[in-house]
Amino acid sequence: LVADLREIGLVQKADEISKQMTTAPINQQDMMRFQQLLQQHIQQKDEKSALALARQILAQDPLASSRQQQGSWLRPQALSAMQQFKGLDAYIEELEKQRAQTKDSLRLNYLLAEAYEHKDPAKAIGFYRKVIELRPQDYDFQRKLALLLQQKKQYAEAVKIYDVLLEKDPDATLAQGHGLIQAYQNVNQTARLVE
Repeated sequence: LVADLREIGLVQKADEISKQMTTAPINQQDMMRFQQLLQQHIQQKDEKSALALARQILAQDPLASSRQQQGSWLRPQALSAMQQFKGLDAYIEELEKQRAQTKDSLRLNYLLAEAYEHKDPAKAIGFYRKVIELRPQDYDFQRKLALLLQQKKQYAEAVKIYDVLLEKDPDATLAQGHGLIQAYQNVNQTARLVE
């Protein structure tokens, strides 16, 4: 909608709607609609619409408490669309420029961690570390770091984080199920190989 309004010359109206969309909470029904539209644009190889919708999804504040869990599954899909249609580098560049002004911005460090997961996981790990430094009591960030470390086969460090999380937030950590067990199995296998 925003892209269409800009295309027909209603830039001011598009800006108003865009601002409303980034501040107004997105309900579950809207998220499902966004997901369907994004998939449709991707299947039709409609680069312009897919990138516009992906940016619209990513413009939502992922740290807002009411949205942190609610739309988390849609953001990786939007980032994948950005990567597929070669818009991820420009998005990261914009975030990096903003972060240059405020290195300790929790939001910008998180957005960069999230974006780099799709481009350069090693950099994502660094940004997650910064996010955890800025908000050490947020166990969701620690779980994301542990999962990313696990994906990068850095099992020992992932298990150290899981150990702390099991002590501090056992229910949410145990909900990771198979991934958690896999990290511990890999550390045990590595230990046996060293012996």
